[in-house]
Amino acid sequence: PWLAMWARGGGGEGEKLAWLCCPFTSAPAPFLSPLRYRHASMAGRSLRSCAVAPGQASEPARTTILIGGVPAVLTNDALRQAFERSDDETQVTVCITNEERSSERLDTFLSKRISILSRSSLNRMIKAECVLVDGKTPKPAQKLKAGQTVVVNLPPPPGNDMPPEDIPLAVIHEDEDVIVINKQSDLVVHPCPTAPNGTLVNALAWHFMHRSSGSLSQVGAENARPGIVHRLDRNTTGEMVAAKTELAHWRLS
Repeated sequence: PWLAMWARGGGGEGEKLAWLCCPFTSAPAPFLSPLRYRHASMAGRSLRSCAVAPGQASEPARTTILIGGVPAVLTNDALRQAFERSDDETQVTVCITNEERSSERLDTFLSKRISILSRSSLNRMIKAECVLVDGKTPKPAQKLKAGQTVVVNLPPPPGNDMPPEDIPLAVIHEDEDVIVINKQSDLVVHPCPTAPNGTLVNALAWHFMHRSSGSLSQVGAENARPGIVHRLDRNTTGEMVAAKTELAHWRLS
């Protein structure tokens, strides 16, 4: 169980809604009074301590990033680096307070502010209950109101281990340097937080283990995309080239 507390600080126009989330077993995060208490659950996922301080300058969306519960300044580079280095112990949490007067869909709102993830990925995260709006599980199409706080818990990226999976592939061409396939619809190219398996990379690993010699280039393996020279969206079909050697990968990139 997690305890979610909200507080309104004084200061007239600077008064903003602040969410503080902490486990019962840890020391409470700093907060202002008066307090009201509300339970928040998240289908097995943990909310890290999250506080948006009152009295900051007004801007379209005030954002705080927490890396393993430690506040940090949010920039695209900082968020990307934190996300790539995150794991179960240092989960990245993004807290955004909407200060726009006009309403906007939640998935659209997030896609403009968390640029390291696609809108479709954010949609899947919302449906997987990785996102809370004022402590409640929302729908992707929910319209945000001014003053509402969105908490996004980014799951850690997949590891470097790419288990082979028997997924049918339409191989057009293969030699010792490259493999060309016709990617089918509803197939993610490489593992990502919202699709950790069942991807083209997993299918290629099985292909090289059972039907062909060679393996994927290790260029990009640290980001769970070995041999991937270019990508197609999940529901887009078409020809794709994957590199089997590092030299071929660099020449194609």
